[in-house]
Amino acid sequence: DWLPSLPINSYMPTAETAVWNTKLHGVNYSIALSKDSLELWCNDQLLQTVSDFSDTGSTLDFELDGQKGRISIVPGGRGGTRYELTLNGRPVEAAREPPEGGLRREKTRLH
Repeated sequence: DWLPSLPINSYMPTAETAVWNTKLHGVNYSIALSKDSLELWCNDQLLQTVSDFSDTGSTLDFELDGQKGRISIVPGGRGGTRYELTLNGRPVEAAREPPEGGLRREKTRLH
């Protein structure tokens, strides 16, 4: 069974949105990147980013709670484009999309 370990008020990943959930200094952060517009959101706040585009990929640099963040966008072949987040150079695991059919009702958390 698939049960997300998401903090309350976190974003859910979709085909159009890459999501990472992390904790810094005891605070939960949910970070969402719109793959189409490259807007970066964290806890419902639009983050300012500095973008760098090249033939081999793109990066979005930003600051989060005093930490240097970077999202690397790496075009891929059959595997598709990869979106990778690092905070102060340390990788942050991306949230997974729920399986086909969504979450099972009895396992969803209520606010």
